Amino acid sequence: MNDQDNPVQPELPGIALNAAFEMQLDRLRADLARIRTELDALQALADRAGLSRGKRYYRYLDTLERKEADIREAIAGVERPNEQVVRRIQKGVKEAWQRLAIAKTVAEARFH
Repeated sequence: MNDQDNPVQPELPGIALNAAFEMQLDRLRADLARIRTELDALQALADRAGLSRGKRYYRYLDTLERKEADIREAIAGVERPNEQVVRRIQKGVKEAWQRLAIAKTVAEARFH
């Protein structure tokens, strides 16, 4: 068998780029899973502390939970990943991490 019998197809730039964007989206999905886990832990901590569901802290956690769900839906709705889409989702995940950090700081001050 020679090289002409089994030609190597060059990878198309668009395919490689889509794969790279998909990898970025996979990392963002993993970040969201970690955020969800930490958010659940903070809600459980507040429950154990006997905090009323109507308190501002719970409202803050609810807002963060909605943001996490919105980002998850945005990722699920991506048909053709591109740089602009990935950056928009990255921005949302970064904001969610920042909000989570605030919630953790409040929880440490309030419940420990």
